[in-house]
Amino acid sequence: MTATRTANRRDQDHVLAPPKLGAGVWIASLAINVLALGLPMVILQVYDRILPNEALGTFALLLGGLAVVLVLDATLKIARAHVVGWAAAQYEHQTATELVGRFLYASPTEIESAPPGVHLDRLQAIDTLREFYGGQSRLLLVDLPFLVLFLGLIFVIGGAVVLVPVAMIGVLAVASFFAGRALKERQAQRALLDDRRYSFIIEALSGIQTIKSMAMEPQMQRRYERLQATGAASAYQSIVLGNAVQTIGGVISNLTMVLIVSVGALFVIDGSMSVGGLAACTLLGGRALQPLLRGMSVWTQIQSLDIARAQVAELQQMDHAPAQEPQHLDGLKGVVSFRDVTFRYPGQEQALLDKFSLIVKQGEMLALTGPEGDGKSTLLKLIMGELAPEAGNVTIDEHDASGGERDNLALDIAYVPPVATLFKGTILENLTMFREGDAIDQAREAARMIGLEEDIHRLPQGYDTEVSQGVSDELPGGMMQRIIIARALARNARVLLFDEANAGLDRKADTQLMDALAKLKGTMTIVAVSHRPSLIRMADRVVSIHKGKARLNHSFAPPKASPAPAQADDGDAAAAASSSDADQPIQAGGAA
Repeated sequence: MTATRTANRRDQDHVLAPPKLGAGVWIASLAINVLALGLPMVILQVYDRILPNEALGTFALLLGGLAVVLVLDATLKIARAHVVGWAAAQYEHQTATELVGRFLYASPTEIESAPPGVHLDRLQAIDTLREFYGGQSRLLLVDLPFLVLFLGLIFVIGGAVVLVPVAMIGVLAVASFFAGRALKERQAQRALLDDRRYSFIIEALSGIQTIKSMAMEPQMQRRYERLQATGAASAYQSIVLGNAVQTIGGVISNLTMVLIVSVGALFVIDGSMSVGGLAACTLLGGRALQPLLRGMSVWTQIQSLDIARAQVAELQQMDHAPAQEPQHLDGLKGVVSFRDVTFRYPGQEQALLDKFSLIVKQGEMLALTGPEGDGKSTLLKLIMGELAPEAGNVTIDEHDASGGERDNLALDIAYVPPVATLFKGTILENLTMFREGDAIDQAREAARMIGLEEDIHRLPQGYDTEVSQGVSDELPGGMMQRIIIARALARNARVLLFDEANAGLDRKADTQLMDALAKLKGTMTIVAVSHRPSLIRMADRVVSIHKGKARLNHSFAPPKASPAPAQADDGDAAAAASSSDADQPIQAGGAA
């Protein structure tokens, strides 16, 4: 675990580190700031030498040189922006790819720990970082060190006049610090409110049919209006504070010019500085303040940077399996074993499973029954490795279900959830999960086996019928459920997990499914959560989970050719097989 945390910290530092600018950007920045001295120096020469001496030839040469300087300055700025923008685009691509991969590989429990709107906001934070790393905001930070160059030249030309811009820079820095703290708090509050608003919108869109069927539109609109009102108030405070920061910057800029001219005029009258020197110092003072003043104008973006980094860091902290190409484990038989498994969900004091032991033999069909919330679905998630036990272990052929072989085991575990989820694409693509080659033939065979193909052919476009979140709702619920059942059967997995998968099927579809399972029985290990007698009667063994106890249920007589009952550790399951009321203690403390 310590090694995992260390690796996560190393990956997090890598992701959050800004893209390197390279020596070329710094050299270009140095050249740009040196070229910025051209205009003040030309002004100095015009006032002190060109005008008094009426040197038109020299004036023409200065204008020509100044034109070259301006062209070089524009060229370097464009090239620098191109390099920085490309680095930011690479950063966005690499970071988004890595973090979305981490998100996809994360455990469902970890993903469900936050609302969808929070995850969406975290992914959008990558755009915020990209805009900063590739925009003018970061270039402002690059230009800041070079203000010493302008202050130094002011000192050379005007001497003590340099104290004016130095003092104004100090005032600007103090004002920026305090305004930035307040603005950062407003931005954090606004981000939290946006998370709530996005989560509400996603939930409303997901349950739009329920909202309409129960005429809940007015109530949902009132809820959104309250969220929007709170968000608007927070946005107003941020806008007012941001405008105040920009106003302060403008006032300081004007005050700097006035003070430089006023103090410089005294030196000109005293004879210690020329008129050209005063004009040059005025331009140099404005140029020295320019990075800070521009920074004030994008202060909102700068303050939101820390918030975006924190959001990306939260996504980066998700644990996931390495994104490597999984491989089938040779000789996998499909023996599922629970050995002294203890499990509780976060926040529960009482364990849902307490030293639970059970073995499901190769090719056996086990049915799980019992009231809702007593851990049946939890057992399936433990087999899939989506959940890890607090103590004990869950293995498939002695491979830890939630350990390093989890991705490889997943290739031989097929799971059918109680609610059908279809993806944008055709019915065939949903059956094959967008695979090609042999997967197409296997998907068609699975659909044919459970009688689904007959219904698909009745559709105008057959297997090519487009399915999406909206269109899939137009398909019958039973058909959608059979699509995901066929999708699981097409994988030819060694372990098949059913979680109330046939609850929504009509009698004909259920009969066709039972016929298919009868053919597959013995070729794969099947663990099914169901209350339908048709599936329970087919099972070799029925385990009832009720009020924290698991016992073999003999209400349904198993087939004569069923395998020998699987034995649990320490002989508990064997004892249960000999007596219908021999119970194994389980501490129930949460929902399945």
